[in-house]
Amino acid sequence: MEANRLFDSPGLLEHLPEIWHQNLDQPLHAIARQHNRMVVVMDDTLTGSQAMHNTPVLTNRQVSGFTATFESTAHSMVILMNTRNLSRTDATALYRRVTHNLLEAQQRTGREFVIVSRGESTLLGHFPLDVEAVGQAMPTRYDGVLFVPGINGSYTVDNIHYIEQDDDYLPAAETNHARDYAFGYSNSDMRTWLAEKTGGRIAAASVQAISLDTIRRGGPQAVRDRLLTLQNGAFCVANTAHRRDIDVVALGAHLAEQENRRFYYRASSDFAAAYSGIAPQPPVQPDDLPTGDSVGGLVVIGSHARRSTEQLIALLASSEVTGIEVRVESLLHDESQRAEVARCSDILESALQQGDVVLYTSRRIIGADDPAHATIVTQRVNTGLVSIINGVTAHPRYVIVKGSITAADVVTRSLNVKRAIALGEVAPDAVAWQIGNGSTGQQKRSVVIIPGNTGEQDMLLHLVRQLR
Repeated sequence: MEANRLFDSPGLLEHLPEIWHQNLDQPLHAIARQHNRMVVVMDDTLTGSQAMHNTPVLTNRQVSGFTATFESTAHSMVILMNTRNLSRTDATALYRRVTHNLLEAQQRTGREFVIVSRGESTLLGHFPLDVEAVGQAMPTRYDGVLFVPGINGSYTVDNIHYIEQDDDYLPAAETNHARDYAFGYSNSDMRTWLAEKTGGRIAAASVQAISLDTIRRGGPQAVRDRLLTLQNGAFCVANTAHRRDIDVVALGAHLAEQENRRFYYRASSDFAAAYSGIAPQPPVQPDDLPTGDSVGGLVVIGSHARRSTEQLIALLASSEVTGIEVRVESLLHDESQRAEVARCSDILESALQQGDVVLYTSRRIIGADDPAHATIVTQRVNTGLVSIINGVTAHPRYVIVKGSITAADVVTRSLNVKRAIALGEVAPDAVAWQIGNGSTGQQKRSVVIIPGNTGEQDMLLHLVRQLR
């Protein structure tokens, strides 16, 4: 399938050369399978699997799970790292442990692997901590670190990264992403951004770059030649403004690896898919998603983003679902939390027997001025939501979760998902997973995961209607 032009910012892209002339879907598919290596996507959030169609997703990071996947016919896998709320110490330990477990799986099966690390919105997350932790655990050093942040909704031109916000494309440092309380930044030039994130240990002038001119005029061979110049773990930024640019970079990386070079990839989900030989596909139709055959569906909204609240209002206004408000203030203390969990669980159990339900947190934001307190509040609220769902015996026909952090807890602690299959997007940035395998007690169902600030106002309402 030919990828559509992803970016259309008048003026900025007019001077660029035409995209590379060749569709690379087949060459990427072939080369990704040539050596039978496993592409391992270390994903900081659940939504990073959006482009990884029909790919196993593992929330269990044990050697046994990795070994079983290495022994399967899969050529790529996604590991949910969920380091977004971890301290630097805990995140470092997790990256090292996962890498050691992957190496153990490799030893057991004889199957080699390549790591693609995908952070939330690429520019957020524990970077370069992940590079350093993984690199220290690997037996040999990487020749280079390739940074490919471009994806649908963002692009990199002349080393400046732009992100779509409010129907416009802004330099990344001018967007809300840059004001993230944990992983904020002040530079849009990716070379300077890398220097900023490494505390100056990596000088901006030492960061190499692959220009759009190189990608679009020289193609995969030119990218290969550029990557072959990287030595001793040097950082390199790839400019991209179209999915074809990402494909060219991915194929060039494969060609460079055929010259016995090794790279660490910090990249978007589009690069992870291209490198894995997974071509772009149309959105999954909600009618095609597997659903259970018992009680109603469950929508869980933990995010307080403006768009989440707008979607909640539209859903409640339809009168097509039962709304259950979870009082956040009651979740902040042990005794009141127990009472609130019991109250909401009883209502949820009954409501699911009647139809679809939306379980949502009260909209008053608590602790926003204190990042440390905000993290504690988030943890207690998510624990409350998990406990409410765990207090119900009914199994919803499907589950939709709004908010990446909420989704990680619901999926792993309530639904107890150890392994799922990523099915693709049902709407922009809304990724669907299949859980269960159809065997006794393992009914196939769908989980749809949607970031808090994503989607049109009526997105949730449309999804509920289509899944009914």
